Amino acid sequence: MPSDLDHLVISVSALDQARARYEALGFTVNADGIHPFGTYNCCIFFENDTYLEPLAIKDQAAYEAAIADKNPFLMTVDDYRKKFDAEGVCCVVFKTKDAASDRERFHSSQFPHRELLAFTRNAKNADGSETILSVKGAYAVNEEEPAVSFFTVEWIGDTQEIAKIRSAPIHANGAIGVTEVSYKGENQSSFDIVDQIQKVTGTAPLSDGSTFRMNEFTLLADRHNTGSVKIDYFKVAVKSLAVVKDIFAQNNVGHDSQSDKIVVPASDGQGATIIFQE
Repeated sequence: MPSDLDHLVISVSALDQARARYEALGFTVNADGIHPFGTYNCCIFFENDTYLEPLAIKDQAAYEAAIADKNPFLMTVDDYRKKFDAEGVCCVVFKTKDAASDRERFHSSQFPHRELLAFTRNAKNADGSETILSVKGAYAVNEEEPAVSFFTVEWIGDTQEIAKIRSAPIHANGAIGVTEVSYKGENQSSFDIVDQIQKVTGTAPLSDGSTFRMNEFTLLADRHNTGSVKIDYFKVAVKSLAVVKDIFAQNNVGHDSQSDKIVVPASDGQGATIIFQE
C-alpha cells in the first residue's frame, strides 16, 4: 500500500535544458542516471525524502523497442507525450514496501493490466561515489486520461546504500521538498479522478471531496473539469522566500512574487508551474 510521495517524473525534451533550468531555479541537480531502456534522468533529491526526476529520451531506438516489449514505465511516459507533448509531469510516484501486492491490487481495481517492472542500474551519489540501484514498480494507469498516471516504487537493497543514493545535497534556494501537487482539467468528462486517486492511494479525500493528504503531502484533484487533465503545478517548501527571490533576480528567472509564495510559470525544461512557499 502506498505510504507517501516518493517522487515526480517530469518528462522533458532535452535533459541538458532541464538541468540548466533547475540549476537557475537554485536547485542542486545530481549527475545523469542512465536507464537500461533508452531514457535518462537528472534527479533532484530533498531532505523531506521526496525528489524530482526530469526524464528525457537518450536512445530513441532502445526507447521504442522497450515500448514494443510492453515496458510499463515507458508506456506510461509515452502515453503522456502522445496526448500532450514532451514537457510535463507525467507520473506521481508513491513509496511502497511491496510493489507486487500493489500490482495485484491495481489489477483488481480494474486498472489496465501492466506487468511489474524491476530493473537495476548504476547510480552516482551526491558525493561522487557510485552505488547499484535496484527498484521495483507497480503501475496504475487510466488509458482515457494518461496524464493521471501513478505508480508505486519499492527500493530494494541495503538501507544505508539506499540512503546514500537519496541523500539530499544543499540547495542554494533552501528547498526542503515537494509538498503538494494539483491536477487541473480543461473540460468536463465522465472520468472520475477522485475515484482513481482513492483506489491508488487507499486514502479517502477530505471533507471537500477533492483533497487527499498523505502525511505531509497534499494531492488536489479537479472534480469539475476532468477531461484532458494534467498536473497544473507542484509546490516546493523552502526555508526562505527572500533567498529564493534573490536567486531568481541573479539568474533572471521570471516569477510572480506574492505575500506568502513565489510562482514560477512553466518553462522549457521545467515541466510545470512551481510554487515556492515557506
